[in-house]
Amino acid sequence: MLSPTRRRVTRSWTTRPNCARPRAAASDEGILVHDIEFVKVTPELQVDSLRPFMEAGFAFEAKQVITAPYDPDLARLAGKLAAIADLAAEHDLGTVLEFFP
Repeated sequence: MLSPTRRRVTRSWTTRPNCARPRAAASDEGILVHDIEFVKVTPELQVDSLRPFMEAGFAFEAKQVITAPYDPDLARLAGKLAAIADLAAEHDLGTVLEFFP
């Protein structure tokens, strides 16, 4: 759920010059982007460093971000996943947790 202090991105993908050309090319070819992948959730991950990645997902009108758990500390992992979900929601993206052995 989007926290009360955060708000969704309302700008159009066309305001992002680095994304406009690839998005237009994908659109011209009928290519749709469903998800962007993947975020390796490690102890070292700084969630805010994912902002450009999320902006690109927003620009390409993706629907979700795929994450993968690589942190043995489950409390820290849960906190990072929550922060990733908040950041993704700011960019109209959902999140998916993909399990790895």
